Amino acid sequence: QAHARAVTSHALTLFDLLAPMHNLPPERRSLLETAAQVHDIGLGTDPTRHHVAGRDILLGYPPAGLDEKERVMVALITFLHRKRVTRKKLKKLAQTSFATLDESAQAETLAIAALLRVADGLDYSQTSSSRLGQILQTDAVVEIEVKGPCASEDARRAQAKSDLWHLLSETD
Repeated sequence: QAHARAVTSHALTLFDLLAPMHNLPPERRSLLETAAQVHDIGLGTDPTRHHVAGRDILLGYPPAGLDEKERVMVALITFLHRKRVTRKKLKKLAQTSFATLDESAQAETLAIAALLRVADGLDYSQTSSSRLGQILQTDAVVEIEVKGPCASEDARRAQAKSDLWHLLSETD
């Protein structure tokens, strides 16, 4: 629960601060919040493949209040939160339930997943101790200061998990 709360907090902060870059509509903030809260739902079922188990759980038992499209989006965001994302993985994704989403929903799913991946990395230590400090933005780079006793480890992991962000954006 503490990890889910920390990831949710980081994700919502990133959503707000990076709005000009991710171009998500403001109403998608609540979908990011839901996805962040349930992103590790599959851990109890299959710890090593919890992203796959989580996707399947969420497709079968979606959180209340989601329409069909949002149900698929949250399940896919959960699936994308764990392993490295490459162009090859995105091509494979096109052969899944992702293909049932319209182009706009696909783009939103990937953008939300990119934010969630970074937010998850920011609590990689699962200590909930890392805090976001100053965020500096230019057209080409976003620098996020990470503070706290595990800041170095969490920042490294967040950088590694920014792979999907790099595929979607020209901003490092």
